This record gives sequence, C-alpha cells and structure tokens, in this order.
Amino acid sequence: MSQNIPFTFPGMIVWELTEQCNFKCLHCYNLGQNSGRIEFDKEKALDICDQLIDLKVRYVLLSGGEVLMCDFWEEIARKLEDGGVRTGIISNGWLVDKAMIDRIKATGVDWVCFSLDGAEAVHDKVRQKGSFQRIMNALDLLADEDVYTSISTAMNKLNIQDMEQMYQVLCAKKANAWQLQLAVPEGASKINENELILDPSQIDTIIDFVYDRFRESPVRLYLGDCVGYYNVKEIEVRSSGKAEEMGLMNFVDGCQAGIGTAGIKANGDFTGCISLSHPFYVAGSVYERTLLDMWNDPKSFAWNRYFDKDQLKGDCKECVYGEYCLSGCPGFKYDDDFNVVENKHCSYNYAIKQERLKNAGISS
Repeated sequence: MSQNIPFTFPGMIVWELTEQCNFKCLHCYNLGQNSGRIEFDKEKALDICDQLIDLKVRYVLLSGGEVLMCDFWEEIARKLEDGGVRTGIISNGWLVDKAMIDRIKATGVDWVCFSLDGAEAVHDKVRQKGSFQRIMNALDLLADEDVYTSISTAMNKLNIQDMEQMYQVLCAKKANAWQLQLAVPEGASKINENELILDPSQIDTIIDFVYDRFRESPVRLYLGDCVGYYNVKEIEVRSSGKAEEMGLMNFVDGCQAGIGTAGIKANGDFTGCISLSHPFYVAGSVYERTLLDMWNDPKSFAWNRYFDKDQLKGDCKECVYGEYCLSGCPGFKYDDDFNVVENKHCSYNYAIKQERLKNAGISS
C-alpha cells in the first residue's frame, strides 16, 4: 500500500461532543482512561462542522459520554444536517422523554441509536437500574413519531444468553435496526475482562443467531465488523440486501479504522476508531491541525494503513484469508504493549484450532 497516495476522506465519522455521562457502564471504553468531564469547545465544534461539510462526509454519529448532556448538541446536529451531512445521535436513553424527542426532531437528525446491553436484569447491571425501561419508553415514543431507531449491543458473557429475548422485545417495539458487535478489551472492558469478554468459542453463537433470523426479520440485523471472520454464515449475512443498505461489505476486508472510518474524541483527538483512545491510535488534535491535514499525513494511522500480512502472528499468519482481514479488530490483534498477537476471537481461527484438535484426537 503506497504511502504517497492519500486515502479518500471517510464517509462515516463518530464524534464525541462530551465525556460527561450520567452512567458508569461496566464496559465503557472511556472509563479508566479519561476524566469523564471533558467537553468540546463550542466554537471549535462549529469549525469542525464546517470542515466535515466541506469534506462532504456522508454520515456523522454524535456521541459521548452522553451526548444529550452537551449544551450545544442541537446546534451541531442542525448545522450538520443543514450542510447535507446525515446525522444521528447515540444515547443511553435516560434523558429521552417526549420533550427531548421534540427537540431531537427539530434538529432534523436522521436516526437515533440506543445502546442496549441485554434483557432488563443484565442491561441494568451493566448500565444503571431503570435504564432498560427508559429505552423501552423511548422506543415507543420514537415509533409513534416515526423516527428511525437503531440499537447497538456490545456482546459479552453477561448478555449472550439474552439475544432471543432482546430480539423479541425489539421486534415488539418496532426498532428499525440492531447491530451486534463484540465488547473489546478497552477501558472498563479491559478492567472487567474476565467478566465480560467472550471466549472464542462463543463467537459462532452470535453469527448463528443472526443468520437464523436476518432474512425474515422486521428488524434489520447486522454484524459489527469485529464479529467474524470468514464463517460462511457471516459472509451470507453481510452479502444480504439489508446488509448492503447499511453500507457493509460482503466480507470483512480488514479493520477500516483510519482507512474508511474515523473518530473525533471529546478532547479533540482524531483517532481511527472512537473506542481507541490510546495515543498509539491517535493522528493528532483538531485544536492543532485540520482534519484533512491529519488524514492526508502519511504518518497518520500507520498502525492500520500500512499493516501487512508479514506482521501477522500465529495461525493468522498462515491463514488463507490473512492478507484480507489482517487479523481484524485492533482490540484483539494488539496486546497491552501494542505488539501484534494472533486474533483468537475470529470464527475461522477458532474453527481451524478445533479441526486441528479433532485430527489429533483431542476434544476441546
């Protein structure tokens, strides 16, 4: 991959307007790393809007912390929408009542996303007592107002048994879409890794669940790009018409952080993925350089842009698909010291290991 050719600026940006939050979730990628009090400077935020509009970014997802705790989120959302950028917000749902929905609709945002992390008991354990019902109430209100709603779930050891119950609830509540992704060992998830992070043997359970339902589901089901890879069922899900409508490719062609997507942190850091906060992943600060300047810098996101198969480890290095996925999600292919390791949270990697044990006459 040539370092002299700049990448096309990404069509999707996730932007944290604030680290303020009324929750302390067990898996939050910010907890344990940041103060929890940082908020974007309003004037700089308006300048970032201009940059995103000029760069013709297609989608921006406004995030936090809890984005609705930012005093000027409405002004940012409205400016992006007026500039032709399709804008969504992701919220924990606690502050979403009828009055808030009126405010959301007034900004013209295209969709509202909620983080849902299990059936009621598990979700409230991960997040906060009463938070499940707040989301349920919000989904009812948004359905009445015909606002597009999506759900994002970080799959972990606590909620993997809740998938069917969650699915039935989301169908009943007329949610439009549901993305299932993996909780990765970042921030609080790293602190609570033993309790939360799935075993490699559990990845296929998620793929099988989505595969068995996606064709006829009234809720659009799709897999996050950290789930997989190269399981034939997963490829079929990603190749479906509904998956294509969500902008997903038919198989995971490597992590897109710093290549096709990017994130802006509340402190101004420009990172390849909003959940990757360590300076190792950060290209610079919006308070010092423009987004385009950082994006086109040959040194930016080198940890992903110029990664090749020769750097892979273990079975990933020998894998026939290694040159495509390049071990996938950085949360699983880098260790605590940012050394490359084998991504064992890969469906194909796990299948290879199981076949090797079977051939050796060993049962796992």
